[in-house]
Amino acid sequence: MDIRYTLIGNYLEGKLRPELVFRHVLKQNRISNEFGETQTPSFSLFDINLQYQFTKYANISAGINNVLDANYYEHLSRSVRGNNLPLFAPGQNAFASVNFVF
Repeated sequence: MDIRYTLIGNYLEGKLRPELVFRHVLKQNRISNEFGETQTPSFSLFDINLQYQFTKYANISAGINNVLDANYYEHLSRSVRGNNLPLFAPGQNAFASVNFVF
């Protein structure tokens, strides 16, 4: 089971939009040995994003994914068959972008 909860704000007449995202995934123990699946532990993630629309046709956004730098892997993300070692997801990362609408 994958639970996601998002809080989005709307400030400065809709130009500033902060966003907080929480995701919790429960332990997965329903697996298929035939396909090399392994049980996966539960994990929680927390992301922060901020978007500002500075003109009608352009906005800037920035954020941090996996703020708490959780060490996790998804149920279907696995290494080469037969290895049975987990393939971990990226840790904490930051991003920024400028977007234009034409």
